[in-house]
Amino acid sequence: ISGLEGLVREARKRRALRSSAKDRAIAQLMFGVYQAEIRRWLTGAHPKPAGGLARLRAMLRIVVEGLRPGPGAM
Repeated sequence: ISGLEGLVREARKRRALRSSAKDRAIAQLMFGVYQAEIRRWLTGAHPKPAGGLARLRAMLRIVVEGLRPGPGAM
């Protein structure tokens, strides 16, 4: 989590992150998603690395991009 926290801090310095959440909380969220996806993948009948990584990327993309509405929403 500390390593992720450092990456979040660097992203904030580059202004690549606009969240007001604390760096540690963001790192914990990302780690939680990672941990859940690894567990889900490993409990499958026939875990395949490519599929597991693709799903992990998709879930982390949601965390990074957020759930904000796009242009013209509402």
